[in-house]
Amino acid sequence: MKISPLNHLKKQDYQKEVIINNLIKERKANNLPITFSRETIETFVNNHL
Repeated sequence: MKISPLNHLKKQDYQKEVIINNLIKERKANNLPITFSRETIETFVNNHL
């Protein structure tokens, strides 16, 4: 099955959202601040994809 680049992007965006949401949940659970710089999020997401 071929994936169109657009579908692949959507899938990646969804994965990023899930990763970021998990990160936020984890930080809330540990009472840690939930503010991140854009670079931090990009790095974190890229490390988890």
